[in-house]
This record gives sequence, C-alpha cells and structure tokens, in this order.
Amino acid sequence: MALKVDYKNDILASSMDGKRQYNMINNQNGTVSFEDVTVYDQTGDTLSAGDMNNTNAEINGLTRVVISSTTPSDTSVVWIMPY
Repeated sequence: MALKVDYKNDILASSMDGKRQYNMINNQNGTVSFEDVTVYDQTGDTLSAGDMNNTNAEINGLTRVVISSTTPSDTSVVWIMPY
C-alpha cells in the first residue's frame, strides 16, 4: 500500500499575525461552539485515524535483518525476522 506523502500544513495569512481566530457561537442549549474565521494562504490536510492506522500497519509489517555470528567480523549468517 502506498501511503500519502504530500501532506500540507495550514499557512496563515500574514495579516493573522501568527494567530488563528474564532467566532464564539452561543448555542440554544447553553453550550458554545467555535467557528474558525482564520484567513489562510493555504489550508492544510487533516491527519485522520485512518491515516495513522494505515501508517502503523505498514510499520508493523516491516521486517528487520539481524546479522548474527560468533565473531564480530563474520557477517555470513543473516536471519530475517518479523519486526
């Protein structure tokens, strides 16, 4: 499986002075919600649980090569073990 390799970060407009801005909305049930009103030069990607699960599955499927010998200079014995 090919994993996504072109994630982008949010880039805030220079007018935002490095700070995101939100409107606070009062809901009818007494709670509040926040609406992002930040001005972006670029809207970044969302990293989801699905992305992390796919990445972790790929990492868990990797194998490692263990070189084992009775003498440090002898690398003739190679074992492939699941990581």
